[in-house]
Amino acid sequence: MVLRHEYFWSIDPKKCFLELVDYSKEADGTAGPDATDGSMYVITEIADYSLKDYLTERLNEKKPMSAKAVQLLCKSFLIAMGMLHAKGLAHLDMKPENIMRAGDTWKIIDVDGCTPLNKKVSINDSTISFSPCYCAPEWANFLIEEGEYCRIGHQLDVWSVGVSLCELVTLDAVLKPKYMQIFKNAGSHRKAGFMFLQWLADPSKALSMSKKVAEHSSQFTDLVLSRMLTKKPSERWSLAQCLRHDYMRSVEVPGLHIDIQDEHKEEKVHDPEHLGGRLSLDLKEKRLLRAQESTKDKPPLMKSILHKLHHDGDPGKTTDWQKRDVWLSAEGCLCYFSPKTLKKLVLITHEQLAASRMSEVEV
Repeated sequence: MVLRHEYFWSIDPKKCFLELVDYSKEADGTAGPDATDGSMYVITEIADYSLKDYLTERLNEKKPMSAKAVQLLCKSFLIAMGMLHAKGLAHLDMKPENIMRAGDTWKIIDVDGCTPLNKKVSINDSTISFSPCYCAPEWANFLIEEGEYCRIGHQLDVWSVGVSLCELVTLDAVLKPKYMQIFKNAGSHRKAGFMFLQWLADPSKALSMSKKVAEHSSQFTDLVLSRMLTKKPSERWSLAQCLRHDYMRSVEVPGLHIDIQDEHKEEKVHDPEHLGGRLSLDLKEKRLLRAQESTKDKPPLMKSILHKLHHDGDPGKTTDWQKRDVWLSAEGCLCYFSPKTLKKLVLITHEQLAASRMSEVEV
C-alpha cells in the first residue's frame, strides 16, 4: 500500500511518539475523571525541547545546520509521521513546534487532535486546529470557501511536513515572509490571514520559497519541492514513498536505526548535531527556565516557608539554615523568588518531586 513502509514495523513507536506514562482513572480503575478530585489527567514523558527551539537557537547564533544533520532530521520526521499515517491517522497541525527531542530521538506531540484518514470533518469542528503557515492549499481552500465538509487525506500532513523540512535549511518559517508581505498591504492580521489563505489556495500562484531551499541540494529539492510541496494533492507523494527517495533510502539515523553509542565510538563530549549538538544543554536549561511559572494566571497549590541549608553549612546549626518563601505551582513545581535575578524560579521540578524521598532531619 502507498502508506506502508518496512520501517513502520521494524522501529519501536516509542521512539517516534511522546509516551503516555499514566492517566486519571475512576474508582473502578477505568479511564476517566480522577476518583479523588474529579479532574482528568494525562501524564507523559518529559521532552527536552522542540525542533522549533533548536532551529530558533541556530538562527539566533547564525549557524546553519550541516547537510548531514538536515538529512538525518528529514528521515526522523518522515518516519514518525509516516508511522502515524500507516496507523490510519492524520495529525493536521504538523510543524516544528510539534516534534520534540526526547532522549535519543525526535518524537511527535500534540496528537490529541489526530483524525482518522478519509473522515469527513465539519468546518465547525472545534477539535480541529491548524497553523496557516503550515496548512495545505486544499485545507486553505476549505476554510475560505466555507465548504460544509472536508475529507481528511494524508496529503494534508505531507504538505505540512514538507514546509517543516524546508525550515531545517532556512531555520525560520519559510512562508512567513509571504505572510508579512500580505500583512503590510492588508493592514490587519485578520484580513492578512484571509488573504494569505486565498493566495495559498490558488493553484495558479507559485509557492514563494527562500533561495536557500533550492540551493541546499538537488536531491533535497527534488524530494521536498517536487514531490511534497505541489499544490495538487493527487501529485503529492505519501511519506512512505518519500522514504524510498534517493535522498532518504540509505540514511541510517542514530537513535532510530542504530545506537548512538555505536555511532560515536570515541568519548562522546556532546550530542550528535541532529539532536542538538553543542546547543543541547543550553536548550534544555532554557526550556526548564520557561517552566518557571508558565501557569502564572493560576494560583499556587500551596504556599509555605522552606528552611534551606547554606552551601557547606552544618545541619546542626540553626544559623546555617536560611528561610525562604516557597510555593507549589499549579504545575506541581516547587518555586521560589530569587533576589539575585529578581525572577520566580523553579527549585524542584514536578517530576523531581514525584521521584524524591523525604527524610527527617534533627536540628
